[in-house]
Amino acid sequence: MDEKRAHYRVDLPEGYLLAAVSKDGASGPPAEVFDMSFNGAGLKVRGPVASTLAVGDRIAIDLRGPNALGEGIRVSATVRRLAPAERRDGVLAGVSFDDPGAVHSVVPIELHHVFNRRKAFRVVVGPYEPVEVEFRPSMAKPSRGKMVDLSATGIGVTVEAEAARRIPPRLLIVTIAFTLPYHGKVVATSTIRCRVPTGNGERLGLSFDGRGSRNWGKNERVISQYLMRRQLEIRRAQNPLPP
Repeated sequence: MDEKRAHYRVDLPEGYLLAAVSKDGASGPPAEVFDMSFNGAGLKVRGPVASTLAVGDRIAIDLRGPNALGEGIRVSATVRRLAPAERRDGVLAGVSFDDPGAVHSVVPIELHHVFNRRKAFRVVVGPYEPVEVEFRPSMAKPSRGKMVDLSATGIGVTVEAEAARRIPPRLLIVTIAFTLPYHGKVVATSTIRCRVPTGNGERLGLSFDGRGSRNWGKNERVISQYLMRRQLEIRRAQNPLPP
């Protein structure tokens, strides 16, 4: 299926995540989710519902699969693309979630790697909108750095030498605060995963701890909105419109 989704997606193993697709109250056999991002999914839909789907339809999707989903989660979505499956075994549907921020907030942090893996994809900060990051460890004077890149689950930050010295080598858990242009402020408990010396300081890699952060759902929405905007900007820069 040629689905040109603008956002990073993860291909899922067969049977890893199932979805019950409902339209106008009618549902069919479990659909297979073959790829997913925080913004949409690719579904293989079978049964009576498959024959009634049309581009533009609003549907409800109940996601079930990994243990971390517990009872499962329900999201609303819009059908964007349709194509016949192999051997006419149902249809392949590309859907976009109606409220990506809500999906982001209900997915347990343990499953963030399913949607947007830190090692697989991240966005660099826009050169025209630098983002200052404040570290708030248990010390009198907070340290400050500059955001280098961001993903759904972590952040890369550069700090100058003096600021780096105020972050103890054995310190792992810190609170960081930063404001993403046009979207809002994020305050998150984070774990320092790596510290790499640079010419005039250090580059730190941190992962967010959603369980230890207050109002994490709000933080996730802000981060998700920024990621979507930067991904679109990067994509447009790589594929400019012809004159």
